[in-house]
Amino acid sequence: MFGDLFEEDFSFISNNHCGKGKKSKPRESEPPAPRDFTNLSGIKNQGGTCYLNSLLQTLLFTPEFREALFSLGPEELGTLDDSRKPDAKVRIIPLQLQRLFAQLLLLDQQAASTSDLTESFGWSSHEEMRQHDVQELNRILFSALETSLVGTSGHDLINRLYHGIVVNQIVCKECKNVSERQEDFLDLTVAVKGVAGLEEALWNMYVEEEYFENDNLYRCGACDKLVEASKSAKLRKLPPFLTISLLRFNFDFEKCERYKETSCYTFPMQINLRPFCEQTEMDDSEYMYELFSVIIHKGGCYGGHYHVYIRDVDELGNWQLQFLISLPPQKNQVLWNCKKTPPRQKAAAAGCHWFDLNDSKVQPIKEKDIEKQFQGKESAYMLFYRKAQLKRPPEARGNPRYQIPEHLLNEMNAANTELQKKRAECDSANNGIDLHLHLSSCYKFHNGALHPSLSWKESVVDLTIDRRKMLGDLRQAVFQMLESWEGDMVLSVAKPLPAGLHLYQVLDGDELTLDAIGLADGADIFVWNGKEVGGMKVLPGPEHEPVVLNVLRLAEHNEGGKGQHFTESQHVFSCSTSLGQLHAALAPAGGIILKNGSGVEREAKNWELFREEDMKETVRSVGLSDGCSVLILDSHDQSGNLTAFTYDISWLQVKNLCGVEEEEKHVKITATIETVRTLLTEQLANESCLRPVSGNGKLLSPVPEDYTVKEAELKMGSLLGLCRGKAPTSTQLFLYFIIGSDQSCGPEMEIVVEETASVREVRRLDWCYEAGEALSQENATLKELNVCRGDTLVVSEGKLPGKVKGQGTVPGDLEFQSSLGWEGP
Repeated sequence: MFGDLFEEDFSFISNNHCGKGKKSKPRESEPPAPRDFTNLSGIKNQGGTCYLNSLLQTLLFTPEFREALFSLGPEELGTLDDSRKPDAKVRIIPLQLQRLFAQLLLLDQQAASTSDLTESFGWSSHEEMRQHDVQELNRILFSALETSLVGTSGHDLINRLYHGIVVNQIVCKECKNVSERQEDFLDLTVAVKGVAGLEEALWNMYVEEEYFENDNLYRCGACDKLVEASKSAKLRKLPPFLTISLLRFNFDFEKCERYKETSCYTFPMQINLRPFCEQTEMDDSEYMYELFSVIIHKGGCYGGHYHVYIRDVDELGNWQLQFLISLPPQKNQVLWNCKKTPPRQKAAAAGCHWFDLNDSKVQPIKEKDIEKQFQGKESAYMLFYRKAQLKRPPEARGNPRYQIPEHLLNEMNAANTELQKKRAECDSANNGIDLHLHLSSCYKFHNGALHPSLSWKESVVDLTIDRRKMLGDLRQAVFQMLESWEGDMVLSVAKPLPAGLHLYQVLDGDELTLDAIGLADGADIFVWNGKEVGGMKVLPGPEHEPVVLNVLRLAEHNEGGKGQHFTESQHVFSCSTSLGQLHAALAPAGGIILKNGSGVEREAKNWELFREEDMKETVRSVGLSDGCSVLILDSHDQSGNLTAFTYDISWLQVKNLCGVEEEEKHVKITATIETVRTLLTEQLANESCLRPVSGNGKLLSPVPEDYTVKEAELKMGSLLGLCRGKAPTSTQLFLYFIIGSDQSCGPEMEIVVEETASVREVRRLDWCYEAGEALSQENATLKELNVCRGDTLVVSEGKLPGKVKGQGTVPGDLEFQSSLGWEGP
């Protein structure tokens, strides 16, 4: 399955422990998280290496294995630093395994990486992402280690710890001759299907006998004939550590597919192997084994996930903290850089602590939780037993530094020091806040806000401080920075506004942390005496926040009709200023004030008039904020035009054309209304109307009396003339009428006619665009024929009427012409 999984199967001497052609992995921006309360380290999953992680943790928590590995020094294995040197004899796999075990034992990180180890295996990224069978990995890893350790004192490490012997015997019933065949094993594979548990499976394998009889006879070499015989197997040599692989995966020959056996399969915490051994005369202690690791597979036969339950033989982890919640949490439970054995909590039962090591996650479990792995899709897959007579020395208990070589201790100490440094830097970066200190001696107060006397950069001092420190610490730090400060020191939160710097709440409570009082990164702090700045009293707080308003006034109007011009200035007012005070300050001679929250360049319909009843409101309550525009309108502007405002439009220019030239009448307008008809005429003349003035000064058709400004399509800045004559209604058409064959010099008249009048009624003879095409629809109304307000009609004597540039024509002898009551200017 694994193929060339381990590069060192063919050459245990490597010249490049990083792997040929491998790119170095990018450094992470933040240091790895420290260990949690268990003080045990997990292993990162590289994508599909959970099976490898489970096996490595089992080997780590086999103290005799790791200590045998640590006993091999650089003189036998070489060093990783020499791996790049030509012809250097470096045994990469055991060196990387040593280093990984040292990291798992001593490095203060939540999870270690196996990337360097898998690179020493010669694995590609594809192998790291592909999941393999942990039973087969166990055999191949042991084989790779044996190959790597050839020629060293550790050449027999695997055999010494895991090697056992099974003997198969056939006994002739006639001559009692015994024929035997011996088999070596590093692990035992036992059946699961049809078996209740491990002890039954071992009984079937090493106690039950198979008989050769009847048609199935055995040829005995001694008798030289077919005879009856019995066949059996026994454990001849027991290893210190017994690895048992469970045959969970089987093949269904009927369905032609693999399947996972999920039936209940029990296994004991302790097992006596005497019944299964060839020699049974020794003491029971020679046959007693204790369970210390269970590799668990979760999933089906085509994929899944591995994790491992492990008994902490040396009590390296803090197991009881999870269950004894009365114990107070302690920071840095393990003294990683201390050469002394770290203090340990007293254990309830020595060596009975179990942990679930699931890749990066490590958590304590109870012994009874193992029973949950007897059956199901998540169930035991490999069992690891150790001889009960294997006792650990007292100095190894709770001491992760035990038997680790000096050079690895030094490396781990240096790595922990670097980790602590990086964590401190990261912690400072994550919790440090930059404050901008504004010194009152560098500021002056005018126009409602604080302004730097010098440049902004010269008036501000930057200070970085931990947000977890107290306000008193901040105050002390400011005192130390300002050695010349005298008198009381008040720290106030400040905020740069368009008007300038404004002060808000005073920071109080020196025993509170900066985080608790809400100081954020980049906050502005004003340092002053709490009363005045430069002799000027300063009122802090949101109720005195300064607001910058754009104040617009109408300038002289261009008679050419190119629109209205403004003069603009900025004024600062406190947000608590009343509109009455605002009016007195901006329009002391009288007038009206309008606001436009969107500014003068925005939609005109945003203008609103402040009424008399609004004068008690404040700048803030009416919604005036920084950047809002207000327009001040006096009784008259310099051009003599009257200015009016409505809700639907910002402003209109109205010129009085009703009086004689030397006696123009001007009226002050203080109301805003919806319709044009009642806008001005009631105050000027009952029989008057409003007529837009074109760019060349020509009066256009009057606005119907019941039109709104929007319906009249009047734009901001439009110039209107107030003229004599009754305004047409919305159902009447205002038309220009020309009599004479020469349309360019004929007299022009202005008439009003109902839009429902028919062609027959107006005796309209022709309706065309250029050619004078005759129109036979004499009963059609002017509205149906799209005659519009402002069209020009022409009639000539002895000729068909003609249309002037798209406008209609009617005959000139209309009887109702004089009765309409229209009189021009």
